[in-house]
Amino acid sequence: MDGLAGGFTAIVLPYIAVQKGMSVTAIGAIIGAYVLAAPVKLLWSPILDMWWTLKRWYLLGTAITIITILTMFQAPIDDGGQWLLIGLGFVLGTASQIANAAQGALLVLTVERKELSAASGYVQGSKLVMQGVSGGAGVLIATRWGMSAASLCFAGAVVFTSLPIGMISEPARRLVSLKLSARLLAVGGEMVDMARQPRSRWVMLAFLTPIGAGGASYLWPALAPEWHAGPNVVSLANGLGAAAASGLGCFIYGRFVGHFDRIKAFLTTAMLLVGAALLLTALPREAMFFAAGTMIYSLMLGFSYASYTALQFETVGEGAVASKNALLNAFGNVPITYMPILLGIVHDQWSTTAMLLFEVMLTSFVITIFAFLRPRTTCDHMGAISIVTVSAG
Repeated sequence: MDGLAGGFTAIVLPYIAVQKGMSVTAIGAIIGAYVLAAPVKLLWSPILDMWWTLKRWYLLGTAITIITILTMFQAPIDDGGQWLLIGLGFVLGTASQIANAAQGALLVLTVERKELSAASGYVQGSKLVMQGVSGGAGVLIATRWGMSAASLCFAGAVVFTSLPIGMISEPARRLVSLKLSARLLAVGGEMVDMARQPRSRWVMLAFLTPIGAGGASYLWPALAPEWHAGPNVVSLANGLGAAAASGLGCFIYGRFVGHFDRIKAFLTTAMLLVGAALLLTALPREAMFFAAGTMIYSLMLGFSYASYTALQFETVGEGAVASKNALLNAFGNVPITYMPILLGIVHDQWSTTAMLLFEVMLTSFVITIFAFLRPRTTCDHMGAISIVTVSAG
């Protein structure tokens, strides 16, 4: 469902808005409001651990997502309506994060620990593929049959992809049965306990670094002219092609790499991403090589995304899952914020090759340090996790 909301916000809405004369600045503000909901969830995520069931939180997020998408399709898409769309963008992002947080917590609580790598690959891969496919299909439907048809298709897709939630048997959670003061203390204690673990501290620090961040992926469209790549190539290589390649990387990781130590896998997939960046420095500046090189980079980025998610799921353990997931997500969003800025500065001061070499050297240096500091023990707070059960009703 998160992929559907992203496909609408990052692909469909910008395309339609440009056609209707909305400024790029206003479009960027709408997307920024949507993205802002991710770090803000750190403030409200403990509520998911203390009240209600995760399935109900998921359904609430889904319902708000449907209502918001339908509203945004009917709102005036021009500079005069930008403030309404910015507000709705934040609401949509928040609703998507509520559903996403509940889904992630359910996954951690219901999937066996040995299967977390596979689950993380499938979750990330389906999200990336869904975002690319829904965005492309949404543009096609909106331009051929109108905004109302597109809004109904998106709403229907959200409902359809939410149906499997009814098949999951949610395990009982200790926190929801406690008094409010005890719930607050328990959530705080779980967060402190995670921070005390050497392996958890390593993970939190590593998530703040460029390891596996793939900062260059945000700049490919701006760099395409240097490879003489036109809009059709950019649309294919950095749109649906990138979604398919990164999704494939996630699925491959989940299927074949799950038995490795997750910290080793995290560092190894990051080195593969470094290799893809290094490859791009050697490729001729032609459109065909731009498409091939960036899609290889996207494939490696899919490996990194899946290994990051698997390591995150392993680290949160079983207690206060939504809160700890939100904290690690906030840490993980830091490098994808500063790396495109740093890489853009290096590019403007020197060149694309210098930018890619800077990413290679910086990331390799950080990987080396964190490989040397890698803890040899697992997190003590991680217990056995029961496998998901499916009910007939």
